[in-house]
Amino acid sequence: MDEADAMRILAAPFEKEVHDAIIDEGGEGVEPLVYIFGRTPFEVLRKVEKLIGGVLRGEVS
Repeated sequence: MDEADAMRILAAPFEKEVHDAIIDEGGEGVEPLVYIFGRTPFEVLRKVEKLIGGVLRGEVS
């Protein structure tokens, strides 16, 4: 599989649905990551603030 094919596979879910975040659980030797999406940096920041607030209130674990 070449890079263009990989990019098409990765982009396909975004053509049909809007996603706020993607969680990459990582693996052996690979750090887990969370990618948070938004139209602007400020929208991403608001989403992160909501997540942090939810954790502090015990709504998100």
